[in-house]
Amino acid sequence: MTPRIASPATIEERENHILQTTAELMEEIGYSALTIDKVVARVPYSKGTVYNHFSSKEDLLVGLCILKLGELKKMFFRAAKFNGSNRERLLAMNTAYFLYALLSPAQAMAVLYVRTSDLQAKASHTRLEKLFDADTDMMAIAIRVVEDALVSGEFKLPHHMNLQQVTFGLWTSAFGSIALLNSMIESCPVSSGLLLDQEFFNTVNIMMDGYGFKPLSTEHDTKASLKRILSDVFAPEVAALEQRGRTLCI
Repeated sequence: MTPRIASPATIEERENHILQTTAELMEEIGYSALTIDKVVARVPYSKGTVYNHFSSKEDLLVGLCILKLGELKKMFFRAAKFNGSNRERLLAMNTAYFLYALLSPAQAMAVLYVRTSDLQAKASHTRLEKLFDADTDMMAIAIRVVEDALVSGEFKLPHHMNLQQVTFGLWTSAFGSIALLNSMIESCPVSSGLLLDQEFFNTVNIMMDGYGFKPLSTEHDTKASLKRILSDVFAPEVAALEQRGRTLCI
């Protein structure tokens, strides 16, 4: 009897099912405790079938990051369309990343693992290329907003930096706040007693002030901007957090 060959649509659906199950499992137990066997125990597929899609735990993690970056990219597009100043559009993009990290804290931190040489040595070359493309697409959206601010006169490029460097600087400060105040990370003396919500947006606004994005935080109501962004752009994500009992403190 000739074995049935799965259609491309079936293969894609099965792979997405494996990835979504992995995402749920990793939020429960974290990356370190994650194994292929634990994923297999959660899905209606054999271990061999899972390995047909992902060559290793590391390859699976890269696949998951690609999937989640696709979701975050959609949030970035929504943020970039926000009806406000370019500074507010950048604030909206940072808000997108912030909400994503709250909704998927383990996956938000997993970005650190996929950059390590050990992990990249065990992931497939094709999947790593897709990850690189996903990263590039995300950066491009943010760079375009910074460029719009430059063209409109709301921002002047520091003489020793280019658009990519400024965008990277904004992202690293936002990521650093989340990394140090993430609920999955043990607190340290520097972060003890600080509220993630407040410190994240404090850092974002201070960085934009430092780069000279107009209007400065002393010249407009940053909290009013944030509240409008949350209600106009990210109401579904805010509602999802509230369903989990998580209220934003801004």
